[in-house]
Amino acid sequence: MSASLGTAVWTALSLWAVAGMAAGDAHAPDVDRLRGAALDAIARARTAVHKSGSALLREVTLPSIERLVEDADLRRASPTVPDRDARFVRETLLTARAYADRVAAGDDPYRTASGVFVKAYRADWDGTLQPYALYVPRGYDPAKRWPLIVALHGAYSNPLHNLRRVFGLDNRPGETDDEAARNPLPLPDVPALVVSPFGRGGLMGYDGLGEADVMRVIADVRRAYSVDPERITLTGLSMGGGGAWAIGLRHPELFAALAPVCGISDFARMVPPAEAPFYDLPQLEALSPPAIAQNAAHMQVMIFHGADDPTVPVQDSRKMAARYRALGWLGKNVSYTEYPGVKHEAWIPAYKGAGLLRRLASIRRDPAAPRVPLSPPPPGQAVPGLYGKSVPRQHPHLYVYGTHGAPDAVAAARRLAQALADWGPMVAATFTVKADRDVTAGDRARFNLVLVGAAPFNALAPAVPAAPAALGDRAFRALVPDPGAPSKLALVFGAATAPGFARLQRFAGPNRDHSAPEPNRVYVEVP
Repeated sequence: MSASLGTAVWTALSLWAVAGMAAGDAHAPDVDRLRGAALDAIARARTAVHKSGSALLREVTLPSIERLVEDADLRRASPTVPDRDARFVRETLLTARAYADRVAAGDDPYRTASGVFVKAYRADWDGTLQPYALYVPRGYDPAKRWPLIVALHGAYSNPLHNLRRVFGLDNRPGETDDEAARNPLPLPDVPALVVSPFGRGGLMGYDGLGEADVMRVIADVRRAYSVDPERITLTGLSMGGGGAWAIGLRHPELFAALAPVCGISDFARMVPPAEAPFYDLPQLEALSPPAIAQNAAHMQVMIFHGADDPTVPVQDSRKMAARYRALGWLGKNVSYTEYPGVKHEAWIPAYKGAGLLRRLASIRRDPAAPRVPLSPPPPGQAVPGLYGKSVPRQHPHLYVYGTHGAPDAVAAARRLAQALADWGPMVAATFTVKADRDVTAGDRARFNLVLVGAAPFNALAPAVPAAPAALGDRAFRALVPDPGAPSKLALVFGAATAPGFARLQRFAGPNRDHSAPEPNRVYVEVP
């Protein structure tokens, strides 16, 4: 499969692409026929897979074929170069049908194929197809083990665009990021599998649900391909560079090397002064990359940054380099490359000619590296990140507004819950909002709760000892044990009146509007 069969634009458009297909498409009947044939073939393949009992085909291969149809729908809904995009739609639907027919016959079309692919998994908690881009090297042979390089994209980017970048093929003159993703180029040969996860969106960041996406993608690639567990490495640029620090340093049992490019490491500096009272800044620092830098004791670490970066200050990488200098590792297992005169686009020299990928492909784990995961962060503490969330929102969760109050207060609580559930158009996740009376036992078992309204206004909200006895128009934010699920924590946005809920609106900004971590104090009153 060529790269042209895998390109797509990943935005919130995926939620309504089918309904929004261009009504004026001159080839609509033919394309509709191809789409219907692909869906029929997928249905036959699903039946065959159910009978075979193959978990790999069910959980890795079929979702990837279903994603081909979704990608065709996306492109059909938003063409920019009509001939190219129409060709993409037709080829992608034909490929989906051919692949599904092979699965129905008991074959996995991806098993030995090489090239660039868009694959996907279906998330069990919100039902969405989450894509990732995968490069399989020419000459791939499942009889031997191959290095795996995990590459994390930057903000506003996507997996296919990121693959181009890490292979040293940045945007051509006049080519936007969106068009770069739609215009595949031949990639240089690299003797490794290279995977670029979506991380749940162009602006999700790589903490919480974004990190979970990365780890799921790694697991699926390891299930479907012959990966050498001693040669798994991690790189990323900008937002993805911050993800490389955060995920890599939390998983020294997995990665042999890290290569953050213009990566964010100092999350506390992004806290606006007016918001500082909501943060335990020392605790935020204690969980940040500089504080856990020693977890890379048995890794190779390569740091890259532009000296004149106006987006992610070069001080972020200098701070990491200084930490490794203090540990005595700089110049040994850690290197730092700073590019004079280079602004944010440090990935252009860092990934030039795919040389960094080849270097990563050659690195093996230190035999002394840990084999088991580190202990998790302290209970109740948000893991810092570009969009770091509180513990309940780091996992699948449900927004629940209270209904036991004045009508204007209930309406205000519902509006706040809906605003909190809207993480912005660059986040590929669907969060549900329910009234307290509609939450089921099944919901409690599957989801963490974000509760809008204090007790007794919200029937599911526990008493919060620190909260004022007479709340009135006051408001608070608290992280408390969930009495209905002792192993979980609930996040409470406590208020009982419309003016109280208005105070809490400050916490409802989408990711694109607020790039600081979420407040990490257990309890704060909100003025």
